[in-house]
Amino acid sequence: MAVPDIFEWASADVTQTVQNPDNTSQTVDIPNKDEPPTEWKASGILYRVNTPYPYINYAFNLIASWITNLEQRSGGKVGDIEMTTDAGATVSTYGDLYGGTWVSHGSDTIASQTVYVFERTA
Repeated sequence: MAVPDIFEWASADVTQTVQNPDNTSQTVDIPNKDEPPTEWKASGILYRVNTPYPYINYAFNLIASWITNLEQRSGGKVGDIEMTTDAGATVSTYGDLYGGTWVSHGSDTIASQTVYVFERTA
C-alpha cells in the first residue's frame, strides 16, 4: 500500500517586500498563521464577517498537524491485509515492521505456494 502524501498547510511564514513611508523598501517576515483569541474560537466564523487569513491558516495548520500525528502514530490503517510467503513471519514481525496490532489469519495455498495472511486490527 502506498502511503499518501502528508497534508501540509501554512507551515512557513511569508516573506514580503513592503514599501516604507520614506519610499524605501524592506523585506519582512509576516506570520502566516496566528491563533485566534478565545472569543473568536468560541463563536467560530460568523456570517458576513471577514475572517483574518492567519486565523484560517492556523486552523488548517492545526488540522494538518493532527493528520500528520495520527499518520505517524498509526503507520497505516486498520484493516490492512498483508500476505507473505515467509513461513517465519509472525504478528510480532508485522507489529515491528508496520506498528499497530496484527492478527494471523493462517495460510492458504495459491498457485502452489503457501501464503500467510495477516490483518492489522489496531
